[in-house]
Amino acid sequence: MLKNLLKTSALFLSLCLVNITPCSANPTFPYCPQDKTVIFVNKECTYFSGTGTGSYAAPYNSLAVALAASDTCDVFYVFPGTYDAALESPGMPYILQDNQRLLGTTTEAFQRCADCPKPILMNTGGTQIVRLANNNEVSGFTFEGVDTSAGAISNNSTSITTVLITDNTFNLSGLMGATGVFLNECPNLQDVTVSTNQFVGLGISDHFGVLILNSGQATVTVTTNNFSNVAGCFQAANLLSNSTFSILNNFITGSTVFDISPISINNNSRFTPSIQATISANNIRAFPLTSGIELIATFGGTFCAIVNDNSVETPPGVPGYDLENHSFDGAFKYFDSTNLGTLLTNISGFGVTFPITYTQSCP
Repeated sequence: MLKNLLKTSALFLSLCLVNITPCSANPTFPYCPQDKTVIFVNKECTYFSGTGTGSYAAPYNSLAVALAASDTCDVFYVFPGTYDAALESPGMPYILQDNQRLLGTTTEAFQRCADCPKPILMNTGGTQIVRLANNNEVSGFTFEGVDTSAGAISNNSTSITTVLITDNTFNLSGLMGATGVFLNECPNLQDVTVSTNQFVGLGISDHFGVLILNSGQATVTVTTNNFSNVAGCFQAANLLSNSTFSILNNFITGSTVFDISPISINNNSRFTPSIQATISANNIRAFPLTSGIELIATFGGTFCAIVNDNSVETPPGVPGYDLENHSFDGAFKYFDSTNLGTLLTNISGFGVTFPITYTQSCP
Protein backbone atom coordinates (compact mmCIF):
# COMPACT_ATOMS: atom_id res chain seq x y z
CA MET A 1 0.00 0.00 0.00
CA LEU A 2 2.74 2.43 1.02
CA LYS A 3 4.77 1.41 -2.02
CA ASN A 4 1.85 2.15 -4.34
CA LEU A 5 1.24 5.48 -2.62
CA LEU A 6 4.88 6.43 -3.11
CA LYS A 7 4.67 5.45 -6.78
CA THR A 8 1.53 7.57 -7.23
CA SER A 9 3.17 10.53 -5.51
CA ALA A 10 6.27 10.19 -7.63
CA LEU A 11 4.19 10.06 -10.82
CA PHE A 12 2.22 13.13 -9.79
CA LEU A 13 5.45 14.97 -8.99
CA SER A 14 6.98 14.09 -12.34
CA LEU A 15 3.91 15.49 -14.12
CA CYS A 16 3.76 18.53 -11.87
CA LEU A 17 7.38 19.53 -12.41
CA VAL A 18 7.86 20.09 -16.12
CA ASN A 19 11.26 18.96 -17.32
CA ILE A 20 13.00 22.28 -16.82
CA THR A 21 16.51 22.65 -15.50
CA PRO A 22 16.29 25.04 -12.56
CA CYS A 23 18.47 28.09 -12.43
CA SER A 24 20.15 26.79 -9.29
CA ALA A 25 21.81 24.19 -11.50
CA ASN A 26 23.46 27.04 -13.40
CA PRO A 27 24.72 29.34 -10.64
CA THR A 28 26.71 31.53 -13.02
CA PHE A 29 23.55 32.82 -14.70
CA PRO A 30 23.22 36.53 -13.85
CA TYR A 31 19.71 36.16 -12.42
CA CYS A 32 20.93 33.56 -9.97
CA PRO A 33 23.83 35.01 -8.01
CA GLN A 34 24.81 32.97 -5.02
CA ASP A 35 23.54 35.55 -2.56
CA LYS A 36 19.92 35.56 -3.83
CA THR A 37 17.08 33.17 -3.10
CA VAL A 38 15.40 31.42 -6.04
CA ILE A 39 11.72 30.66 -5.40
CA PHE A 40 9.74 28.27 -7.61
CA VAL A 41 5.98 28.53 -8.14
CA ASN A 42 3.88 25.89 -9.89
CA LYS A 43 0.11 26.19 -9.91
CA GLU A 44 -0.30 22.58 -10.99
CA CYS A 45 1.44 21.25 -7.89
CA THR A 46 -1.67 20.79 -5.76
CA TYR A 47 0.18 17.91 -4.13
CA PHE A 48 2.06 20.56 -2.17
CA SER A 49 -1.00 22.66 -1.36
CA GLY A 50 -0.22 24.51 1.84
CA THR A 51 3.10 22.74 2.35
CA GLY A 52 5.31 23.94 -0.51
CA THR A 53 8.65 25.44 0.43
CA GLY A 54 9.45 27.27 -2.81
CA SER A 55 12.16 24.81 -3.77
CA TYR A 56 12.32 23.20 -7.19
CA ALA A 57 11.20 19.88 -5.70
CA ALA A 58 8.42 21.42 -3.57
CA PRO A 59 7.31 24.66 -5.23
CA TYR A 60 4.63 26.98 -3.94
CA ASN A 61 1.36 26.55 -5.82
CA SER A 62 0.28 30.14 -5.12
CA LEU A 63 2.16 33.16 -6.42
CA ALA A 64 0.62 35.35 -3.71
CA VAL A 65 1.91 32.99 -1.01
CA ALA A 66 5.34 32.93 -2.61
CA LEU A 67 5.51 36.74 -2.71
CA ALA A 68 4.35 37.02 0.91
CA ALA A 69 7.11 34.65 2.02
CA SER A 70 9.83 36.44 0.02
CA ASP A 71 12.44 39.06 0.70
CA THR A 72 14.05 41.79 -1.36
CA CYS A 73 16.33 40.53 -4.16
CA ASP A 74 14.51 37.20 -4.50
CA VAL A 75 13.99 35.66 -7.93
CA PHE A 76 10.72 33.90 -8.80
CA TYR A 77 10.44 31.18 -11.44
CA VAL A 78 6.81 30.62 -12.34
CA PHE A 79 5.78 27.45 -14.16
CA PRO A 80 2.93 27.28 -16.72
CA GLY A 81 -0.58 27.63 -15.34
CA THR A 82 -3.20 30.31 -14.65
CA TYR A 83 -2.63 32.53 -11.61
CA ASP A 84 -5.51 34.80 -10.57
CA ALA A 85 -4.69 37.44 -7.96
CA ALA A 86 -8.39 37.80 -7.12
CA LEU A 87 -8.48 34.19 -5.96
CA GLU A 88 -5.09 34.12 -4.27
CA SER A 89 -5.19 37.52 -2.53
CA PRO A 90 -8.67 39.06 -2.93
CA GLY A 91 -8.64 42.80 -3.50
CA MET A 92 -4.91 42.98 -4.10
CA PRO A 93 -2.61 42.54 -7.10
CA TYR A 94 0.64 40.61 -7.00
CA ILE A 95 3.02 43.01 -5.21
CA LEU A 96 6.77 42.90 -5.74
CA GLN A 97 9.47 44.12 -3.38
CA ASP A 98 12.63 46.00 -4.33
CA ASN A 99 15.14 44.23 -6.58
CA GLN A 100 12.94 41.21 -7.24
CA ARG A 101 12.68 39.38 -10.58
CA LEU A 102 9.41 37.73 -11.66
CA LEU A 103 10.20 35.29 -14.46
CA GLY A 104 8.07 32.90 -16.49
CA THR A 105 9.22 29.70 -18.13
CA THR A 106 9.85 31.30 -21.54
CA THR A 107 12.66 33.50 -20.25
CA GLU A 108 16.28 32.65 -20.85
CA ALA A 109 16.65 32.19 -17.11
CA PHE A 110 15.11 28.75 -17.57
CA GLN A 111 16.92 26.10 -19.55
CA ARG A 112 13.42 25.13 -20.44
CA CYS A 113 11.54 22.33 -22.07
CA ALA A 114 10.63 22.86 -25.69
CA ASP A 115 7.42 24.81 -26.35
CA CYS A 116 6.62 25.55 -22.74
CA PRO A 117 3.61 27.93 -22.65
CA LYS A 118 3.85 31.20 -20.83
CA PRO A 119 2.22 31.22 -17.40
CA ILE A 120 -0.95 33.33 -17.34
CA LEU A 121 -1.37 36.15 -14.83
CA MET A 122 -4.76 37.77 -14.32
CA ASN A 123 -6.86 39.59 -11.77
CA THR A 124 -10.56 39.00 -12.17
CA GLY A 125 -11.06 41.50 -9.35
CA GLY A 126 -10.44 44.27 -11.87
CA THR A 127 -7.39 46.00 -10.34
CA GLN A 128 -3.78 45.91 -11.45
CA ILE A 129 -2.21 42.49 -11.92
CA VAL A 130 1.43 43.17 -10.91
CA ARG A 131 2.47 46.15 -8.82
CA LEU A 132 6.13 47.16 -9.09
CA ALA A 133 8.56 48.31 -6.46
CA ASN A 134 12.06 49.55 -7.31
CA ASN A 135 14.37 47.77 -9.73
CA ASN A 136 12.04 44.98 -10.84
CA GLU A 137 11.94 42.73 -13.87
CA VAL A 138 8.79 41.05 -15.17
CA SER A 139 9.41 38.67 -18.07
CA GLY A 140 7.80 35.72 -19.78
CA PHE A 141 4.06 35.98 -18.94
CA THR A 142 0.69 36.32 -20.61
CA PHE A 143 -1.46 38.97 -18.93
CA GLU A 144 -5.01 37.90 -19.60
CA GLY A 145 -8.25 39.84 -19.27
CA VAL A 146 -6.60 43.23 -18.72
CA ASP A 147 -9.62 45.44 -18.08
CA THR A 148 -8.25 48.28 -15.98
CA SER A 149 -6.80 51.60 -17.10
CA ALA A 150 -4.59 51.46 -13.98
CA GLY A 151 -2.30 49.04 -15.83
CA ALA A 152 -1.66 45.32 -15.87
CA ILE A 153 1.80 46.29 -14.62
CA SER A 154 2.02 49.53 -12.63
CA ASN A 155 4.16 51.12 -9.94
CA ASN A 156 3.64 50.55 -6.23
CA SER A 157 5.82 53.47 -5.19
CA THR A 158 6.75 56.92 -6.46
CA SER A 159 10.40 56.17 -5.67
CA ILE A 160 10.97 53.51 -8.33
CA THR A 161 13.98 54.05 -10.60
CA THR A 162 14.46 50.94 -12.76
CA VAL A 163 11.95 48.77 -14.64
CA LEU A 164 12.50 45.92 -17.13
CA ILE A 165 9.47 44.44 -18.93
CA THR A 166 10.26 41.84 -21.60
CA ASP A 167 8.77 38.92 -23.51
CA ASN A 168 5.20 39.32 -22.23
CA THR A 169 1.81 39.23 -23.93
CA PHE A 170 -0.83 41.74 -22.82
CA ASN A 171 -4.40 40.95 -23.86
CA LEU A 172 -6.34 44.18 -23.29
CA SER A 173 -10.05 43.45 -22.97
CA GLY A 174 -11.61 46.22 -20.88
CA LEU A 175 -14.43 48.03 -22.68
CA MET A 176 -13.95 51.05 -20.40
CA GLY A 177 -10.19 51.18 -20.84
CA ALA A 178 -7.10 49.04 -20.40
CA THR A 179 -3.36 49.68 -20.18
CA GLY A 180 -0.48 47.23 -20.41
CA VAL A 181 2.31 49.11 -18.59
CA PHE A 182 1.42 52.27 -16.64
CA LEU A 183 4.04 54.31 -14.75
CA ASN A 184 2.64 57.37 -12.98
CA GLU A 185 4.16 59.92 -10.60
CA CYS A 186 7.69 58.53 -10.69
CA PRO A 187 9.91 61.63 -10.38
CA ASN A 188 13.11 59.59 -9.92
CA LEU A 189 12.59 57.21 -12.81
CA GLN A 190 15.98 56.43 -14.34
CA ASP A 191 15.95 53.37 -16.58
CA VAL A 192 12.84 51.84 -18.18
CA THR A 193 13.05 49.11 -20.82
CA VAL A 194 9.98 47.59 -22.48
CA SER A 195 11.03 45.14 -25.17
CA THR A 196 9.83 42.15 -27.22
CA ASN A 197 6.29 42.26 -25.81
CA GLN A 198 2.96 41.85 -27.57
CA PHE A 199 0.08 44.19 -26.82
CA VAL A 200 -3.29 43.12 -28.20
CA GLY A 201 -6.32 45.40 -27.86
CA LEU A 202 -9.88 45.63 -29.14
CA GLY A 203 -9.37 48.70 -31.30
CA ILE A 204 -11.07 51.08 -28.88
CA SER A 205 -9.82 54.52 -27.90
CA ASP A 206 -8.93 53.83 -24.26
CA HIS A 207 -6.53 50.96 -24.86
CA PHE A 208 -2.89 51.87 -24.22
CA GLY A 209 0.27 49.84 -24.48
CA VAL A 210 2.88 51.81 -22.51
CA LEU A 211 1.79 54.97 -20.66
CA ILE A 212 4.19 57.21 -18.70
CA LEU A 213 2.72 60.25 -16.91
CA ASN A 214 3.91 62.79 -14.34
CA SER A 215 7.39 61.29 -14.27
CA GLY A 216 10.86 62.34 -15.20
CA GLN A 217 14.61 61.91 -15.16
CA ALA A 218 14.15 58.75 -17.18
CA THR A 219 15.94 56.92 -19.95
CA VAL A 220 13.10 55.04 -21.61
CA THR A 221 13.62 52.37 -24.27
CA VAL A 222 10.61 50.84 -26.01
CA THR A 223 11.84 48.44 -28.67
CA THR A 224 10.83 45.46 -30.78
CA ASN A 225 7.29 45.32 -29.45
CA ASN A 226 4.23 44.33 -31.45
CA PHE A 227 1.07 46.40 -30.96
CA SER A 228 -2.21 45.25 -32.49
CA ASN A 229 -5.49 47.21 -32.25
CA VAL A 230 -4.05 49.41 -29.49
CA ALA A 231 -4.89 53.11 -29.77
CA GLY A 232 -2.03 54.64 -27.77
CA CYS A 233 0.93 52.32 -28.20
CA PHE A 234 3.47 54.57 -26.46
CA GLN A 235 2.37 57.77 -24.70
CA ALA A 236 4.48 60.04 -22.49
CA ALA A 237 3.17 63.33 -21.10
CA ASN A 238 3.50 65.83 -18.25
CA LEU A 239 7.20 65.07 -17.85
CA LEU A 240 8.76 66.49 -14.68
CA SER A 241 12.46 66.58 -15.55
CA ASN A 242 14.97 65.83 -18.29
CA SER A 243 14.18 62.57 -20.08
CA THR A 244 15.51 60.52 -22.98
CA PHE A 245 13.33 58.29 -25.13
CA SER A 246 14.31 55.62 -27.65
CA ILE A 247 11.29 54.24 -29.52
CA LEU A 248 12.77 51.69 -31.91
CA ASN A 249 11.75 48.86 -34.22
CA ASN A 250 8.14 48.57 -33.04
CA PHE A 251 5.47 47.11 -35.30
CA ILE A 252 2.01 48.66 -35.02
CA THR A 253 -1.05 47.34 -36.82
CA GLY A 254 -4.80 47.45 -36.51
CA SER A 255 -7.72 49.77 -36.91
CA THR A 256 -7.18 52.44 -34.27
CA VAL A 257 -9.53 54.98 -35.80
CA PHE A 258 -9.46 57.43 -32.91
CA ASP A 259 -8.05 60.83 -32.04
CA ILE A 260 -4.88 59.32 -30.56
CA SER A 261 -1.47 59.02 -32.18
CA PRO A 262 0.09 55.57 -31.72
CA ILE A 263 3.40 57.19 -30.65
CA SER A 264 3.16 60.46 -28.72
CA ILE A 265 5.59 62.46 -26.55
CA ASN A 266 4.41 65.75 -25.06
CA ASN A 267 6.44 67.78 -22.56
CA ASN A 268 3.30 69.57 -21.37
CA SER A 269 4.76 70.33 -17.97
CA ARG A 270 5.60 73.66 -16.36
CA PHE A 271 8.76 72.07 -14.97
CA THR A 272 10.39 72.86 -18.37
CA PRO A 273 12.22 69.58 -18.90
CA SER A 274 14.64 68.95 -21.73
CA ILE A 275 13.58 66.01 -23.87
CA GLN A 276 15.68 63.94 -26.25
CA ALA A 277 13.86 61.42 -28.41
CA THR A 278 15.01 58.95 -31.04
CA ILE A 279 12.09 57.55 -33.02
CA SER A 280 13.54 55.07 -35.47
CA ALA A 281 12.64 52.07 -37.64
CA ASN A 282 9.04 51.83 -36.46
CA ASN A 283 6.47 50.35 -38.82
CA ILE A 284 3.01 51.82 -38.28
CA ARG A 285 0.12 50.26 -40.18
CA ALA A 286 -2.67 51.67 -38.06
CA PHE A 287 -5.31 54.23 -38.99
CA PRO A 288 -5.35 57.05 -36.42
CA LEU A 289 -7.30 60.22 -37.12
CA THR A 290 -4.47 62.50 -35.95
CA SER A 291 -1.01 61.24 -36.95
CA GLY A 292 1.20 58.21 -36.66
CA ILE A 293 3.94 59.94 -34.64
CA GLU A 294 3.18 63.05 -32.57
CA LEU A 295 5.86 65.16 -30.89
CA ILE A 296 4.73 68.26 -29.00
CA ALA A 297 6.75 70.91 -27.16
CA THR A 298 4.34 72.81 -24.93
CA PHE A 299 6.41 74.59 -22.31
CA GLY A 300 10.07 75.57 -21.88
CA GLY A 301 13.15 73.43 -22.15
CA THR A 302 14.59 71.85 -25.28
CA PHE A 303 12.81 69.13 -27.23
CA CYS A 304 15.26 67.48 -29.61
CA ALA A 305 13.99 64.65 -31.79
CA ILE A 306 15.78 62.38 -34.24
CA VAL A 307 13.15 60.69 -36.41
CA ASN A 308 14.45 58.34 -39.07
CA ASP A 309 13.76 55.17 -41.04
CA ASN A 310 10.12 54.96 -39.95
CA SER A 311 7.26 53.84 -42.16
CA VAL A 312 3.83 55.27 -41.35
CA GLU A 313 0.61 54.49 -43.19
CA THR A 314 -2.34 56.74 -42.34
CA PRO A 315 -5.72 57.49 -43.93
CA PRO A 316 -5.90 60.12 -46.68
CA GLY A 317 -5.41 63.61 -45.30
CA VAL A 318 -3.90 62.40 -42.00
CA PRO A 319 -0.18 63.19 -41.55
CA GLY A 320 2.28 60.46 -40.75
CA TYR A 321 4.20 62.82 -38.47
CA ASP A 322 2.88 65.78 -36.48
CA LEU A 323 5.42 68.15 -34.90
CA GLU A 324 4.14 71.03 -32.79
CA ASN A 325 6.06 73.74 -30.95
CA HIS A 326 3.98 75.80 -28.52
CA SER A 327 6.91 76.80 -26.31
CA PHE A 328 7.65 80.53 -26.23
CA ASP A 329 10.71 80.07 -23.98
CA GLY A 330 12.03 76.74 -25.23
CA ALA A 331 13.37 75.18 -28.43
CA PHE A 332 12.20 72.34 -30.65
CA LYS A 333 14.93 70.73 -32.73
CA TYR A 334 14.16 68.05 -35.27
CA PHE A 335 15.97 65.92 -37.81
CA ASP A 336 14.40 63.41 -40.16
CA SER A 337 15.84 61.00 -42.67
CA THR A 338 14.33 58.37 -44.98
CA ASN A 339 10.91 58.37 -43.33
CA LEU A 340 7.90 57.17 -45.29
CA GLY A 341 4.71 59.14 -44.69
CA THR A 342 3.61 62.77 -44.85
CA LEU A 343 4.98 65.40 -42.48
CA LEU A 344 3.12 68.33 -40.96
CA THR A 345 4.73 70.81 -38.58
CA ASN A 346 3.03 73.25 -36.24
CA ILE A 347 -0.42 71.99 -37.06
CA SER A 348 -2.53 72.57 -33.99
CA GLY A 349 -6.01 73.39 -32.88
CA PHE A 350 -4.90 75.40 -29.86
CA GLY A 351 -2.47 78.11 -28.82
CA VAL A 352 0.31 79.87 -30.69
CA THR A 353 2.96 77.96 -32.59
CA PHE A 354 6.68 78.76 -32.77
CA PRO A 355 9.38 77.74 -35.25
CA ILE A 356 11.05 74.33 -35.30
CA THR A 357 14.82 74.24 -35.82
CA TYR A 358 16.29 71.47 -37.96
CA THR A 359 19.36 69.73 -36.62
CA GLN A 360 21.37 66.59 -37.32
CA SER A 361 22.19 65.64 -33.76
CA CYS A 362 20.89 65.97 -30.22
CA PRO A 363 23.38 67.02 -27.54
